[in-house]
Amino acid sequence: MLNIRKISKKPLKVLERHLALMVLVVFVIVILYATFIFYNYAYKAVVAPPQAFYKEVKLKKAVFQKIMEDLEPREENILEAMGKEYPDVFR
Repeated sequence: MLNIRKISKKPLKVLERHLALMVLVVFVIVILYATFIFYNYAYKAVVAPPQAFYKEVKLKKAVFQKIMEDLEPREENILEAMGKEYPDVFR
């Protein structure tokens, strides 16, 4: 028959003996992670800001002309609406 108390005491003794080492390893891992985060988001952003990528945009003349023709009536409608007097609904 398995004796649970006897089996569970062995891992606990190992953990007790190596507690300082495990705490030190976890501490080092946390410090390394914090250093990595600091390097990526604080140091790298200040020392070497990312370069902007520019790409030349080429428009087809026919498509551009069609868009401009569609925008003209809209602009007229907006100007017409801006000139109208509307009744005050809060009076």
